[in-house]
Amino acid sequence: MLKHVQHLAWPGVEVQPILEREAHMRQGAAFHRLVQQHVLGLAVEPLVQGEKLARWWASFQAHPPADLPEKRAAEVTVSALVQGVPLIAKYDLVAVEPGVRAVIVDWKTTAQQPRRQHLAEHLQTRIYRYLLARSGLGSLGRYAPGQIEMRYWFADFPEQAERFTYSDMEYAADEQMLNGLVATIAQQTEFPLTPDTRQCRFCRYRSLCDRGREIGDLDTLLATEDALESEVALEAAYELEL
Repeated sequence: MLKHVQHLAWPGVEVQPILEREAHMRQGAAFHRLVQQHVLGLAVEPLVQGEKLARWWASFQAHPPADLPEKRAAEVTVSALVQGVPLIAKYDLVAVEPGVRAVIVDWKTTAQQPRRQHLAEHLQTRIYRYLLARSGLGSLGRYAPGQIEMRYWFADFPEQAERFTYSDMEYAADEQMLNGLVATIAQQTEFPLTPDTRQCRFCRYRSLCDRGREIGDLDTLLATEDALESEVALEAAYELEL
């Protein structure tokens, strides 16, 4: 609300230590670039720098996503208007069998793997599949909900990827949810504060709400299921920075 609707920048630090947060953000972005280079058929060895990035890359080489269609593209952006508001998704990887199936793959570098139910209900999972079904993939084709799958591949848990198929019923539910969400955000002027004040430690706007000045610890954040939200936000912030 404060960032995307009111466009309010607030100088609060999200996590501590700041340099470690920045390093984690850049390492995650570097891993995405490695895979993009690999998909394009370019050499990646010169880009593998540092113990963590080397470990993630070794995991990818040893346990890449299984059973993917051969036709692939990295860093693919799709969009659609929802209630007149642009909704955008950037896929780390899409693999398609034209006219048959499309698989979205999202790379995650969280220290803990979220529960499957948490992933299934997460907005990223719902929006990514919805946009592919609604907008298609341009030259890579259009796909019905039943032809779409999304996978999360975890760099620290490469053999525990999570797969989510899609259906016409889920598509209809997601469309209804997104229309309602956009309408609510556009109409509502005040939003209730979360009852879980622990979350406020990782919010840059905490002082605006009188929720304290104590800064959250990065290791604590990355070891919780809230790390999924954090990683999505860090990826978006890094792309804007570039």
